[in-house]
Amino acid sequence: MQDRVRATEPGNCVTRAKAAARQLKLASDRIEAEREIAPDLMKMLHDARLFRISLPKSLGGDEASIVEMAEVTEVIATAD
Repeated sequence: MQDRVRATEPGNCVTRAKAAARQLKLASDRIEAEREIAPDLMKMLHDARLFRISLPKSLGGDEASIVEMAEVTEVIATAD
């Protein structure tokens, strides 16, 4: 996959979500055909730290604001 999202990639959670959304769009036919998000795509989302955005920084999260969380949700939702 191009534009591989890394946990160490600079930028906030919205930036990482936009990079992940590009990969999800490329895989949209596959997601639809399989009727699930494949393990490699789930790993990409984990690597992008998108499941940790609401966790406090002390627990390894982004401690994102409610606005950032809404933006991430919107970005990912529009990918498919």
